[in-house]
Amino acid sequence: FEVAISQRLARTVGTPDGTARSAGDGVPVQEAYKTLTGNDALQVSLDEKSLAETKSLLEVSDFNTPVICGSRSEPIYRDPKDYDVEELNNGIANSHCYRIRGYNRSTEEVLLLNPWHRKTWLNSGEEGSGLFAMPVDQFYASYRWVATQKASESTDAAKAA
Repeated sequence: FEVAISQRLARTVGTPDGTARSAGDGVPVQEAYKTLTGNDALQVSLDEKSLAETKSLLEVSDFNTPVICGSRSEPIYRDPKDYDVEELNNGIANSHCYRIRGYNRSTEEVLLLNPWHRKTWLNSGEEGSGLFAMPVDQFYASYRWVATQKASESTDAAKAA
């Protein structure tokens, strides 16, 4: 996702250092999502949601459309404390975009894909695939936002969550 938007922006806008990767730095999620899919995105801040609300959001998400999430860049603390969020030392790359492939309500695990095919939660999952399952409470502590396609019944329900 990051590489694709960077390559597109580098061709159309250019970059000060001449690299495609730097073109995508700081691009708002909604703009990148629309550029790559042609659809508007609904971005939800997990900092403004409880763990229960995050579970509800995942339960109503339509994983037949792109559902992406961004990992944390720095520690945050909130009151009342659901979970303390510390610097990521759990295998997840800081400030990185992952794809959510699904949510298993019975096991409370989020199925994620790292497009770099590395950096998985506690180095779990298939070697070199980037695909791994993560408990939802660890997902909540490690990621700061979720974005999915707007204008479907499932995302309207997610918006209300």
